[in-house]
Amino acid sequence: MGRAAKGSKFERWVAMQLSNWWTCGQSDSVFWRTSGSGARASTRSKANQRTAFQYGDLCATDPIGQPFIDLITVEIKRGYNRHTIADLLDKPLKARVQTYQDWFAKAQRDHERAGSFSWLLIVKRDLRETIVFMPKVLETELFHAGAEFTKPMLWLTVDSSKGLLDVVGMTFTSFVIGVSPEHVRQLVKEV
Repeated sequence: MGRAAKGSKFERWVAMQLSNWWTCGQSDSVFWRTSGSGARASTRSKANQRTAFQYGDLCATDPIGQPFIDLITVEIKRGYNRHTIADLLDKPLKARVQTYQDWFAKAQRDHERAGSFSWLLIVKRDLRETIVFMPKVLETELFHAGAEFTKPMLWLTVDSSKGLLDVVGMTFTSFVIGVSPEHVRQLVKEV
């Protein structure tokens, strides 16, 4: 299966998992893939045109999911097995921008274009757990809203186009167990 096919299938899986999480198991169709996985919005943004509700890789297909999308823009990556977060630690000083740096920059750019509060990057390598990365500021705000994150967690500071970016990583399972939809709704009221 090619990277594009894996990516599409994984995006559908994430959409269904987040839909079930958001509705406490009542619906698996609150979120779905954006048009062209956000490509249409990205293309239009280059011409200074906005495309409502189409930034990132997920959108709300049911109005009850819109608060999540308004708060968090989601980027999803699947099948990049040769790339790990460790590439940011052991890269030579003059090496090109690493894949994870590109992904963090894209997530940041899409969230800014969408006008959301923050972003999530959800990554899956073959035969590995699904990982969620977010800016430290989002993790901190969710924690203050009552979220409880379990270990293992990863904290790192990476170079970005806008300076240093503090990022937190954890398993997808830890995220959906530690963060409830109510925590997100609480944060929406506060920001």
